[in-house]
Amino acid sequence: MSTNKGLEITKDKTQVGRAYITKLVVEGFKSYGPKRKEIPLGEGFIAIVGPNGAGKSNIGDAISFALGLASSKVLRAKNLSYLIWSKGNKKAQYAEVEVHFKNEGAFSIEAEEIIFSRRVYPSGRTVFKINGKTVKEKEVKELLSRAGITETAYNIVLQGDIVHFLKMTPVGRRKLIEEIAGIGEFDQQKNQALNELQQIEAKLKELGIILSQLEEQLKTLRRDKENLHLYREIKKQLREVEIKLLLKELTKIIRQKEELTSRLRPLEEQIESLKSKREEINRLITQKENLLTQIESQLSPYREQLGKLTSAEEFIKNTLQDLQKKKTKLIAHREEIKELKIFLQEEIKTLKKLSEEKHYRLNQLEEREITPLREKKENLVKEIEKIELRLKEALEELSLTEKTLRELSEEKQQKEKLFQTLKEEITRLNLKLEQTLNHLRQLQEEKKLLEEALKKESGQKDLEEKLSRTKKEYEQLSEKVKRLEIQLKKVREEREATLKRIFQLETENGFGENQVVEELKKHIEGVYGTVASLIRVKEEEHLLPIEVGGGNRLKYVVVENEDVAKKCIDYLKTHRLGRLTFLPLNRVRPHRLDYLPRINGVIDYLYNLVEYDPKFEKAVLFTFGDTILVRDFETAKKLGIGIYRMVTLEGELFEKGGTISGGHIRTSSLLRESFIKGQLEELKQLLNDLNRKEEKLQKLLEQTREQLFNTQGLYYQLQRQLKELQKLQNQKKEKLLSLENQIKQGREYIAYLENLLEEKQKQLETLSKQIEEIDHKLEELNHRREELFKTLSQSGLQILKSQLKDIEKLLEEKQNQFHSLEKELLKLQNQIREKEQTLSNLHEEEKNLKTQIQEIDQQIRQLEKELENLKEQKKQLGDTIYALTEKQSRLREEIQDLKGQQSLIEEQLEELNKKRENLLVEISRIQQSFEDIKRKLPSEVSIEEPKEGERFLKKLKKELEEKIQRLGQVNFRAEEQLKEVQDRHRETKEKYQTLLREKKAILEFIREVENRKRTIFLKAFNAINKHLKEIFSFLSPGGKAYMEIERPEKLFESGINLVVKPRGKDVKYLEAMSGGEKTLAALSLIFALQRYKPAPFYYFDEVDAHLDEANALKVGELIKQYSKEAQFIVVTLRESVAYLADRLIGVTAKDGISQTYIVDPKHFEKAQ
Repeated sequence: MSTNKGLEITKDKTQVGRAYITKLVVEGFKSYGPKRKEIPLGEGFIAIVGPNGAGKSNIGDAISFALGLASSKVLRAKNLSYLIWSKGNKKAQYAEVEVHFKNEGAFSIEAEEIIFSRRVYPSGRTVFKINGKTVKEKEVKELLSRAGITETAYNIVLQGDIVHFLKMTPVGRRKLIEEIAGIGEFDQQKNQALNELQQIEAKLKELGIILSQLEEQLKTLRRDKENLHLYREIKKQLREVEIKLLLKELTKIIRQKEELTSRLRPLEEQIESLKSKREEINRLITQKENLLTQIESQLSPYREQLGKLTSAEEFIKNTLQDLQKKKTKLIAHREEIKELKIFLQEEIKTLKKLSEEKHYRLNQLEEREITPLREKKENLVKEIEKIELRLKEALEELSLTEKTLRELSEEKQQKEKLFQTLKEEITRLNLKLEQTLNHLRQLQEEKKLLEEALKKESGQKDLEEKLSRTKKEYEQLSEKVKRLEIQLKKVREEREATLKRIFQLETENGFGENQVVEELKKHIEGVYGTVASLIRVKEEEHLLPIEVGGGNRLKYVVVENEDVAKKCIDYLKTHRLGRLTFLPLNRVRPHRLDYLPRINGVIDYLYNLVEYDPKFEKAVLFTFGDTILVRDFETAKKLGIGIYRMVTLEGELFEKGGTISGGHIRTSSLLRESFIKGQLEELKQLLNDLNRKEEKLQKLLEQTREQLFNTQGLYYQLQRQLKELQKLQNQKKEKLLSLENQIKQGREYIAYLENLLEEKQKQLETLSKQIEEIDHKLEELNHRREELFKTLSQSGLQILKSQLKDIEKLLEEKQNQFHSLEKELLKLQNQIREKEQTLSNLHEEEKNLKTQIQEIDQQIRQLEKELENLKEQKKQLGDTIYALTEKQSRLREEIQDLKGQQSLIEEQLEELNKKRENLLVEISRIQQSFEDIKRKLPSEVSIEEPKEGERFLKKLKKELEEKIQRLGQVNFRAEEQLKEVQDRHRETKEKYQTLLREKKAILEFIREVENRKRTIFLKAFNAINKHLKEIFSFLSPGGKAYMEIERPEKLFESGINLVVKPRGKDVKYLEAMSGGEKTLAALSLIFALQRYKPAPFYYFDEVDAHLDEANALKVGELIKQYSKEAQFIVVTLRESVAYLADRLIGVTAKDGISQTYIVDPKHFEKAQ
């Protein structure tokens, strides 16, 4: 293997960070089949080898697809969905590629591993992800671009695409170097600066117009200010005259007030007299009402006392009744006790007699029956003890025998119990074995059903497709919402601009119709307004000629008829409001119009250039007559001065008599007001349309957002259903595994039960033999026990014991009889004691009843006495109450009479008060007039009647008002407006100067950006050109290759030509070069770019196909050296190139599916 020593590698730029592809993961992509496969790559030089058609180039397609660096056409597919693996009727659900990068600072994400993935579905929809998070394609490209992987993808050379770099146009070549030089940001800065410059120039133009307008307004407002000062001087004189007239009127009012006040005094005296009488009567009424209150207060305790006496009387009567009832009950109870005492005494006698009889029977039983039986029992016991002593030995043997019998019986019972337990346990184990077998059969059946269910179609695919469709619909609705929001934003911006213009016009329109005309319109029906207020000029450029042509007639007031005109004139006279000219619509005779002359420069009759209500047509025709609007003075001369009444666009007026008026003129507010009003109407209509459009868009946006919300809800619902379906399938799989484990455990348990049954059966047989041996021993012991019993029975002991038993039984009966009699006797004694105690208690109770009856008799006598006293008190109290009630009635009658007198006085007072009130109202009205006039007077003026006569003062006032009338309309806000306009002029001028400075700064910035852009570009161009020359001369010794700029003076408008001269040949066109020469030239350019700005990785697909072995080896050695700085992935068919690789990846195809494997480069030759 040869080594390269002729080319030294240097880097032009310090690489900020590195990155390389560690592996590819493909699933369902092109020839790599439906299953997920990993293709390991790594640092340095990776060569991909394999036979044609195995799928080597699909690795490059996978990288380009995942990173979004190639179209479907470049990837050799009709569209992206054709990238999905398919074979016959089989097809993958999607194609997905993951590119795993080891990040060493190249990417602007703080992660050691960056995974770019892309998935395409049959519908053509693709999904990009970065580290598992779904992102937009734009975000992928931005991240790759910052790492040096651009859309031009000069670092990826697909199969047959090597000459693309040679076929690139000169302009395309220049743009490639621009991108590598990184001067795109300068274009952005320049474009931004140009946009700002354009905005500033527009603002300068706008501010220039505004400054001109403001200067015109300043001239007008200065004249208005002078008129305002003159107006104020006359107004001051007029005010002095008016004050004197007011003083004249005020002295008249003072005299009227004094007269009314003199009439008010006697009336108030009569009122005061009647009020005194009313107060006296009120005093008497109050006095008698107080007496009435005193009587009432006296009656109140009497009535209360009477109520208490009545209540006490009722209480005593009720108490007497209760005592009588209680006494009757006590007497009845006392009689009952007497009868009960007699009965108890008889009963006690009977019980005592029975007790004596029982006592006698007890003594007889003890002496005659119980004592003899006791003696007989003692004799039998002594005889039995003698016989028992002889039989002691026999009994001991019998006891031992019986003990042995018991032990054997117990042992037998235990064995039989154990035997029975074993039998039951065997039965239970057999039953458990049967149950386990049944459960095992059920588990096997359930497992079979689960396996069949899992084999069937789960519906997951349909759900995924539905989810995909819903997501697509969601994305479409999201885009629609964005579009609607943009439209709504534009409408709102247009509406804001319209509102701004309306506000501007309303601000300019600070004038109104003539105040006098407005006054007439308010008070007189049939007044329509001035001619100027009833028309609207269509075009702003016609304002001046129409105003000149209309002249003073524009100020004429249009009215319905001559009667309305008369009312207006009378009103003007009465209120001294000056003079006006009126146009009654029923009397106006408009001028007759000729045909409009048809020569160049004639525009139209003036009346055709204004808009108006048809009902005012006569007034409009009268105002403008046959006046023609012409372009200029020359046109008027051609038409014939003195023949037509004409006006030019600049305001020169030509009368039919031949007179010409012209010069500088200031447009008044007469027509401008109506023009602005028209504009305002149009703008307000536009505003209404925009509001409706905004409302419609807002409604549509809300509907679309609602659809978006519903679609989003459906999407999440489908996602949840898919997860639930997957969860259900996982649960079924888990259950299947669980069933298999249970079946396995069941089989093991059955084997265990069968072993246990066999063991228990053996134990049962052993127990059965042991029980037979115990039965034999028991039979022998029972025979011996019978022999011992026979010996005992022949001793006579049983007869004696039988006699003893009979005696004991009889003795027990007699003792029981004795005890029974004792109990009966004791019971009788207790009854006697109880009866005697009861009798004693009855004695005491009878005595208590007698005492209670006596006490009740005493209480009754006392209460009857108290009742007589209460009746006497009630009689005396009733007499007192009657006397007070009579006195009360007399006082009420007297009060009623006094109230009648009071009502009569009130009526008289009311009548006098009405008269007084009328006088006071009149005085108040005069006082109000006095106050009104006084308010009109300055506070410093003293109230004294002027010396001048009233007629003289009124005449002087009229003269001053006529002077004000001659001044015309006065701008009262002239000073304020002048100051405002001056401030606006100053601010606008400052803004204008600021914008000029900003414009200069931006132009300077653009020049600086252009210079920096040119410097950086030329630096990159020269460096790449130098590398190109070096690399090509290395690959083609003696050959030359370089780039040249078409027009250096217009660098960014021209292209860059590539000049290639292979060794020993003249300069020729690229098209005439051989395939190998083109390849070397293209690779030289790529390596030159790489040396200037290395990309994280390079992918070359059979770039050595057209090279001979020597040149292929040179290219391989160059790649080997450059792979120290960047990752190179090379598809090659050359053994010499593959042998130089750090890692070798083999690609084969089996059954149409590509497979990859790692090959050791040292063994590559053997593998080949």
